[in-house]
Amino acid sequence: MGEVDLFPSLELELKIEERAKDLSLSAEEFVATPEDEEETTWIYELMRHFMSQFNDLVVLLEGDCKCSKMEADGTEFLCACHQPPKECDAMSYMMHSLHSAESTITSEHHFPSRYTIKANIMRKTVSSLCRRLYRILGHAFFNHRPVFDEFEENTKMHERFVEFAFGFKLVSQEHLFIPL
Repeated sequence: MGEVDLFPSLELELKIEERAKDLSLSAEEFVATPEDEEETTWIYELMRHFMSQFNDLVVLLEGDCKCSKMEADGTEFLCACHQPPKECDAMSYMMHSLHSAESTITSEHHFPSRYTIKANIMRKTVSSLCRRLYRILGHAFFNHRPVFDEFEENTKMHERFVEFAFGFKLVSQEHLFIPL
């Protein structure tokens, strides 16, 4: 990514960080595309923000999660980072998913520029990442509720991520299984 691409994306990162600090903002206000921004670029930068928050959540879960399977509400998830997908313990699943998401979102193949993003590639890619990463929230909610509740209280991540994923039509309702 060129030097020219960094400044506009840095401005977007700063806008998102300012919004993230304001827990009085509704989820709708948090994810709303600023008037002067391209929606596709805004979605991409929001996804980068949420990935950072997923990393923070996984760090919190690290001391608590000794689960032998990645599951949420009775549904087991196979790790797609293996070919063919296979069962992983929950922490490995989360780490594999985050590593894969980071590799994808920073790939020059998928996203040669952070500011000029093709909508069809972005939607398909971010939609897939949303479904996979949401499972981390589900696992935390159903298996590590105190960690989930504390993280949600401090970040509103679940509420905001659901609005992001559903509001921008990146994920259908059937993939969002944590009660609001």
